[in-house]
Amino acid sequence: MRGGQFQDLSPPANPVALRSLDSLAELRIDRGELESAEARLKRTDNGQRRMYLTSGSTGYYWLCARTWLLRIERRLGHADRAAQIEQELRQLLVVSDPDFVLLKELK
Repeated sequence: MRGGQFQDLSPPANPVALRSLDSLAELRIDRGELESAEARLKRTDNGQRRMYLTSGSTGYYWLCARTWLLRIERRLGHADRAAQIEQELRQLLVVSDPDFVLLKELK
């Protein structure tokens, strides 16, 4: 509990939570708060198994959040962490269309 509020540290597993996380990360980045955005997006670590169990757009929004995290890790100079995330995304997107927007982010 922090500041009188419970903090849920589990990976978000629904499209609304993931879209909110995505929007919050973009806002933090625009404000130059890269470490704050990074900390929030790290909640998506190891989330792919949870995304697999749900349907709809959840997986796509999880991939978007991971792509934001990749951008941030690169900007912060965390080369090893960025390489790890990029490899994870490349493995997941190996069967995607070559013009898929998230795959283009990796090039």
